[in-house]
Amino acid sequence: PPSPPPSPPPFPPPFPPPAPLPPPFPPPPSPVDWGWRLLGGDDVDLQGDAAFQFSAESVSISFDGTRVAIGAPSADGTGGAPFGGRVRVLEYDAEATSWVKVGDDILGDGQLDGFGKKVVLSKEGKMLAVAAPSHGFEDLGVVRVYEEVTDSWSQQISWSQIAQNLTGDESFAWYGSDIAFSKSSTTRIAVAGGKTNADGVFTGIVRSYWYSDGTWKQAGGDISDFGDATVTSSVDHAAMQIHLGVSANGRKLAIGTPLSANSDGAESVGAVRVYEYVSKTWTQLGLTVYGDNAGDLLGS
Repeated sequence: PPSPPPSPPPFPPPFPPPAPLPPPFPPPPSPVDWGWRLLGGDDVDLQGDAAFQFSAESVSISFDGTRVAIGAPSADGTGGAPFGGRVRVLEYDAEATSWVKVGDDILGDGQLDGFGKKVVLSKEGKMLAVAAPSHGFEDLGVVRVYEEVTDSWSQQISWSQIAQNLTGDESFAWYGSDIAFSKSSTTRIAVAGGKTNADGVFTGIVRSYWYSDGTWKQAGGDISDFGDATVTSSVDHAAMQIHLGVSANGRKLAIGTPLSANSDGAESVGAVRVYEYVSKTWTQLGLTVYGDNAGDLLGS
């Protein structure tokens, strides 16, 4: 008999199942928000309490940004003294996301003192210098320095003045028109104001003090004779402008006088001078730097 037909070849094995798809790529990271965000919102204590207090005319912040001092020079002072002035210190509570007062408000003690016209906190925020340029008879001006004190029993914080008042020498001195702590120490402070020089010209002055043995002592003599850097009339004190910067060790001062004219007579070009304290004397470093054009107000 004939042989049987050959068997058909076997079917090829089925294709293997496809490999699983790779996992999807992770989403790109969210872009970092480098913008500014408001800390604490518009807390009530950050605002003035009444119209025309001019709260925040001067503000200062600690190095770590957790404390701010706010001057309100037209707020009522001690006993309701009109325009006596007030300073408020606040600290940011990160858990409550709000600003809380540190101690009681510090008040000016006389009518029209303008206490808080200038405020400056120390690096740690535990010392505070406050100027009242219109304090006293005919605007002598005064600067007071306070330190934080914590009651050992109640743990309540208060502000206590250290050492004496720093005051101007004559009428309309507007002492404290600017103030500055040294950057790394609260034992040195610079104060700007006005004074009549030996030629009878009312000119700007700057003094530097250091704290020792419970008192403020002047370091070197007055830095003065800024010419037209300040008022030429003892009435127009709104024009007085001297701006200060102090180095970390307090031995160098930068003094800006934005109303200065240059040698060509261009008005209000502004000027900046830098001084160094050597051998108990303040000596100017280099030349005076002037603005380029009238109205530049360099040194503001």
